[in-house]
Order: sequence, then C-alpha cells, then structure tokens
Amino acid sequence: MWCRASVLSLLGRTFRRPDLLQSNKPLVVGSHWSHSSSQPTEKWQLMSAVCLERFPVITQEMNPLEKKFSQLLQTMEHEKSHLSDHELRHLEDLKLAEKRKQDSVDDSEIDVNLLTAVEEQDAWEDEREAFQPASRLTEADTKNDLRSIERKLDRKLLLVVKQKLGNSTPWVMPMVLRMEGESMRQAAERALTTLCGSELNAVFMGNAPCGFYKYRFPKLKSASDDFVGAKVFFFKAQLQEGLLAKSSDISDFCWLTKEELVDCLVPKYNAAVQDFILEL
Repeated sequence: MWCRASVLSLLGRTFRRPDLLQSNKPLVVGSHWSHSSSQPTEKWQLMSAVCLERFPVITQEMNPLEKKFSQLLQTMEHEKSHLSDHELRHLEDLKLAEKRKQDSVDDSEIDVNLLTAVEEQDAWEDEREAFQPASRLTEADTKNDLRSIERKLDRKLLLVVKQKLGNSTPWVMPMVLRMEGESMRQAAERALTTLCGSELNAVFMGNAPCGFYKYRFPKLKSASDDFVGAKVFFFKAQLQEGLLAKSSDISDFCWLTKEELVDCLVPKYNAAVQDFILEL
C-alpha cells in the first residue's frame, strides 16, 4: 500500500513536469495496475518428437593441421622418452655380438634358442605388412544407401522419417500427440516404439526437451475452439542396436548427417533442429 508521503512525493514530481499533466496517457501508481487483455487464449496441441542419433563408429580423419600437430607430439615424446625393453635388449645383443668378435664370450651367455631383438623386429614388420585394415568406406557408402546405419561411420547420423501428418507427409523426426496423463518424455518414447518398431533399442538422454518448434495449422472453417497449431518438443535418444520397422504412418526414412538435413526438411523446421544438434 502506498503511504501518504509517497503519494505526495509523486504528485510533487508531477507538478514539476507539466508535460505529464498534458499527456493523454493514464497516470499509473503502482505496477499492479494493468489493463486486462480481451484477446481469447489460443489453443495449441502438444507433441513430442525423438531426435534419434547414431554416434560415430570410427574416428574422423585428421585435417592437415591436426596431422602436423600429432607428428610434433610424437617427435617430442620420442625425444624425451626412456629406452623401451626392446631397445635395451637390442643394446645387450650388440654387446654380446662385440664379445663374440673378440672371442671373449662365455658359453653361459649364449642361448641358441633365443631370437635377437632385430630378428623379432623383422618378424613384427612381416606381420604388419601382411595386415590389411578395413576400408573406411562401407558398401552403404558406395551405394549411397540413406536407409542404412552403416554409412558415414565417422559422422553422427540422425533419423528422419516421412510421416503422415493430416493431409501431408513431410520429412520430420518421429513425433506423436501427447496423450492425457503421460509426460512429454513418455510421449517421445511412445513415438519411437509405435512409429519405428520395438526392435530399436535406444537410450533417452534425460527428461527435459532439447529443442522446440511450433507451427500453425491451415485455416479451416470450423468452430472457434479448434486448435490453432502444434507445439513440438524434441527429446534426444542414442541408438544402441536394432533395425527400424516402419509403421503404417511412415512411408520412408533416412539416416542423415547434420548437413544433409537441409535437403529434406522444411527451412523453418530445419533451423529449429540445427540449434540442438552438436558435432564434436
């Protein structure tokens, strides 16, 4: 409640500023005086979507700067490191060979069944040359199979589906309407199992959404209590194993990188998704 001294002080400041008396704006004393809005509250549907990620399987190739820095670290480590057991053994072999030249070696120092360090190193080199590492490119990369999780093994992939929503089938992340009594995360879990099958094993990362997007429905000649649009909350999940089994509402699906999402998602939807996708 305003005390008498405060009201008098306010009136005194008002009289010192005649522009306030000439203004048509109402004089408001106290922040609790406000005009009530007469606009009706809009009704929005709540939806939960799953941002299902397949994490990289192999490391990414180093760029020129990373290769140069890695070589520098290896050189510094080699220069500051102590001799390994193999290198110490090689020095002992050299001493023993020198004694043999001088005929001063004792028979007890010779082991005819023991390989020298050089001979073992030659065997290791032969084994290394026979080893053929697997290719970084898979058959899915060669065929450009966007439905395979075996593609782009060094990149994070994200699941997008062509889902039936009303009269259209846009490319989106799997999403469903929230049902009465369930949390937003429970709705996201239901979206994954009902739309993509129960064989997909995924781990959800927390109970809080990682992103948000809203869109308005097309204007219809319906009653005033219809929903004006939908608010979509995204929840992140990491794929562990399993294959996707499409439901009747899914006509197609793809596993795409962050950059490839631009080609299939609606621009505004893609902008909302790009905000919470991190590439490490």
